[in-house]
Amino acid sequence: MTLWKYNLLITTFAALAATSTAVRADSPARQNIPDIQGIRPGMSVSELKAKLSDLSLKLHTEGHYFNIRTGITDKGITLYIHAEDKARFNIYEIRFSQPLSSNILTSVVRTVKYDERSGESAPLSAVLREALVKKFGAYTADVLKENKHQQLIWIWDRNGKLLDKVPGPMCEKLHWDYIRSKYGTKSRQELLKSIDSGCGVWMQAILVVRPSGVVESMIHMIVDFVGIDHADRQVEQVENAARAKQSEAEVKRARQQKPSI
Repeated sequence: MTLWKYNLLITTFAALAATSTAVRADSPARQNIPDIQGIRPGMSVSELKAKLSDLSLKLHTEGHYFNIRTGITDKGITLYIHAEDKARFNIYEIRFSQPLSSNILTSVVRTVKYDERSGESAPLSAVLREALVKKFGAYTADVLKENKHQQLIWIWDRNGKLLDKVPGPMCEKLHWDYIRSKYGTKSRQELLKSIDSGCGVWMQAILVVRPSGVVESMIHMIVDFVGIDHADRQVEQVENAARAKQSEAEVKRARQQKPSI
């Protein structure tokens, strides 16, 4: 992609973004979306940073979009944020939607190590599980792993309804995929198929429990498949509009040319 084409793409996005309907956490259709300490999918980068400050968490790393074709780093587009407390007992890894979308939060992973030094004393497993159910509702699945880790799963469909069973294996595969990579490696068709089957938002809490029943640590994560799909649609809209403008510009330049024959 040449620099002028890249600039055209960015200009087109800016115009569309002004009128685009983002997947907001306060949207009437998405009021039931879960949060972790107030951090939820749909947040903007500025909203997240304000919340991290409220939680006394330090922004450790902020990854921005780097266009490999142009060599341009766009600090206006955040893809990844890593935040933690001073003792590194409370760590957040947060990802945002891909470039040319509304740049909203799509997944969050919190790792908490329960310790007196972290300011959070270790709770009993039964107490923590009860607190999770009180906040989020009855879990969709409860899995006890061979290593004695307790894995609780909640799944909401695209309309915010909490499911009572896992709709299929693709949900978990996609969830790990989007947690581990910037955009996910699964196809758009697999994402849409998963959403259609009922997997709109995936939440998981993995508890590491000592034989005494005391929780040693917890990994708590949320992936918003609906939000990711919305961002994908925005990108598709922007790219189609940019191609149309590019074609129009090329035709306009071509009309001004006087060919030498």
